[in-house]
Amino acid sequence: MRQFSKLRLKTFYSVTLMIFVLGIAKAQMPDTDIFMVQLGAKNRTGHTTPKNLTQRAGYDNQPAFSADGKHVLFTSIHEDGQADLYSIDLKSFITKQLCATVESEYSPTLAPNGKGISVVCVEKDSTQRLWLFDSQCKNPKVIFSDFDSVGYHCWVDSSTVACFVLTEPSTLQLKSVKKVPLVIATNVGRCIRMKPNSKLLTYVDKSDSTWVIKSYDQHSGITATLASTPKGSEDYAWTQYGQLYMGYGSKLMKLDPAKSQVWEEVADFSASLESLGRIAISPAGTTLILVGKAKK
Repeated sequence: MRQFSKLRLKTFYSVTLMIFVLGIAKAQMPDTDIFMVQLGAKNRTGHTTPKNLTQRAGYDNQPAFSADGKHVLFTSIHEDGQADLYSIDLKSFITKQLCATVESEYSPTLAPNGKGISVVCVEKDSTQRLWLFDSQCKNPKVIFSDFDSVGYHCWVDSSTVACFVLTEPSTLQLKSVKKVPLVIATNVGRCIRMKPNSKLLTYVDKSDSTWVIKSYDQHSGITATLASTPKGSEDYAWTQYGQLYMGYGSKLMKLDPAKSQVWEEVADFSASLESLGRIAISPAGTTLILVGKAKK
């Protein structure tokens, strides 16, 4: 009976993972591009017009800056349906492929202490586990061999990863080597970030009609609410000064939760973008990378 239950559970996860992957390919592949916006530009708006860095038919998404801020890593799906890691040089704007594997890689994330790039790898049997590549996208290895169904992830420290896990409803779990995963929240959003200059893990709680950004301190176990999100928005990025950026339709919103709970519209990109999704901020805080649907 116990074996039968495990088999049914494994089948459920396999189907869920397949739906997850196919959903990405079908819903987002045709029309997501990566845009660059310079902040603090010397004009009245304080930012530049979004520059389309990919500008092609296909899925270009899930951006992350390199440690030096000179490159943007991202996942790209081309005509063969394969998801691989690519990189854009922000000086020359040349795009090159980093990984060319038989598996599909998503959510490139810099591993702590310059140890390489961690990804969510969709393996041949549809298992989704965390893998680690070196900085040249070589020498891959599984990080946690006994932990799968991972959708997104964020490093909490050098040995602990916070993972969005494909349960029903979704759960946020902390996983370390040789430790049982710790579930810290349910019904969470896909965006998981460490708040800069702190030890706080942040995430979006979607358990109510009003979504809120919460923080979790793994040492004390204390959870706190930081701010509500613009309606329907779940992707955000932190500046080094504790400010938040989020998209709301084609608008760029900003909030300093320590000072206010009212989101400020800082830019309207409706002339070039239909919608905004994921956001990344350069280490220097001068460049925003936005994922959006280009306006036709």
